[in-house]
Amino acid sequence: MKLVATKTIEQLDLEALQRVRQRLVSQRTGIINQMRAFLAGLSCRQGRAFCGSNCRQSLAHAPIF
Repeated sequence: MKLVATKTIEQLDLEALQRVRQRLVSQRTGIINQMRAFLAGLSCRQGRAFCGSNCRQSLAHAPIF
């Protein structure tokens, strides 16, 4: 049986922060993809940097139905 060293409090804290960050990034990606899906008929580039500004510009020039 192989024994493993116990993790320090700092290591456990770092792992917890990494899990929270990963969850936030995953949620942000999901929201951006959902916004792009709603605007499927409009031109909207991929990527977080382009999502807000390009989608606002596309909506401003979109025809009203």
